Amino acid sequence: MDESLEYKVPGALIGVSMLIYGAFFYWHLGGEGLVVGSLIMISATIIEVILALGACFVTAKLLGTSFGNLGSAIVKLTAIVLFPSAVGLILPGGWIWTIIFYLGLLYALFDLDGWEPIYFAVILYAIERLVLMFVLPALSE
Repeated sequence: MDESLEYKVPGALIGVSMLIYGAFFYWHLGGEGLVVGSLIMISATIIEVILALGACFVTAKLLGTSFGNLGSAIVKLTAIVLFPSAVGLILPGGWIWTIIFYLGLLYALFDLDGWEPIYFAVILYAIERLVLMFVLPALSE
C-alpha cells in the first residue's frame, strides 16, 4: 500500500483532530478545560483504539479480510476514532458527518470492500456494548 496511506495521511488527520479538539476545549472550557478535556479525550481514544483492534481481529477472522500490520493499523484506527468526531464538533449536523467520515476513512485507509466497513462498525459497536454491560460494572465493584 502507498506509504502516504500507511502513516502520513492518518498522522495528518490525527494532528488536525488534536487542533480541533484543543480549540474546542479552550473555546468552551478555558485553559483548565483544555488540559482536562485533552486528558479525557486521550484516555477515551486509547480505550476506543484497543476495542477497535479487537473488532479488526474479529472482522478479519469472519470475513477473511486484512487490516495490515499492527503498527499502521493502530495509527489508522487512531485517525478513524479522532477525526470524524472532531469534524462532528464543528460542522452543522455533526453526527451525520461523523458517520460519513468514519465509514469513508475505513474504506480509504484500510482498503475495505463493499459492506466490510459496516460489518466492522457493527462488530465494534457490539464489543463496546459488551464492555459497557459487563466489564465496567465489574470494575466499579
